Amino acid sequence: SGALSPELRGQSKVACFTLSSPSTLAAIAAASKFQAVRGSGCHAKRRGWDDGDMEAFEVTGAAIVLAGGRGSRMGGVDKPTLEVEERSMRASALLAARSALGEGAPLVLVGEEGADVQSVGAVCVREEPPFSGPVAGLARGLAELELLGSTDEVVLVLGGDMPWLEPRVLGALVH
Repeated sequence: SGALSPELRGQSKVACFTLSSPSTLAAIAAASKFQAVRGSGCHAKRRGWDDGDMEAFEVTGAAIVLAGGRGSRMGGVDKPTLEVEERSMRASALLAARSALGEGAPLVLVGEEGADVQSVGAVCVREEPPFSGPVAGLARGLAELELLGSTDEVVLVLGGDMPWLEPRVLGALVH
């Protein structure tokens, strides 16, 4: 069933964000051609609509996982590379996105390359300049999706330190 609010139907690009502040979303929307939408507003049922109010349509999706920090609050430890339940947090976020979006979906990790994400099939890139923050990371991730030829309608933007993301919840945001 449809999952986007009526005012967003027909948009060519929509970026769904989880746990993003309004100021970050405003900066991203101003700097890109993508429509910024808070993650909590993407799913129709959470806004009190029933399925009869929505048109059924298929959407395609891609994902950007932001994992490019210095780890300064953790004494230099790269938090997204820490293992939780025998997998790095960033690999868990990528695998949740892969499961929600399907095998062919483009995945971009903005952060250091590593064996933990190579097996997932994500493209690894760095923001310019390195360690310049999440908005620069998102801009680099969106640029990489364009270089990959992505024409996806939805882009999930996820933190690399979110090991318990549920693919079914991400799927609800997308679909």
